[in-house]
Amino acid sequence: MSAGFTLSTTRMTLLSCIVIQLLWAFCAKGQEITCDPPAVTNGTFQPQKRVFREDDVIRVDCNRGFHFDTDNREKTAECTKNGWLPIPRCSCKLLLCLNVFRHYQNP
Repeated sequence: MSAGFTLSTTRMTLLSCIVIQLLWAFCAKGQEITCDPPAVTNGTFQPQKRVFREDDVIRVDCNRGFHFDTDNREKTAECTKNGWLPIPRCSCKLLLCLNVFRHYQNP
């Protein structure tokens, strides 16, 4: 009789493990990846949303005198599980920034 009890316990343990794995897989799959709107200093982005989902793409437009901080010709960034890639950032164009600086130094 104890042999049957042990087999039943083994089956219950196996069944419990399978159910737990299925529930874990289901729950993990249901977590949606989102990104907050980026803070683009010296620029703007489109489209404007409160929450972006994974694979959403934005286009970054930098203010005059600034350029998108990567070699990405499309000037786009994508919402990924690691956040925005590339990071949407507008950097100062060196020569134009120097001219602006000189203008304010010598009014």
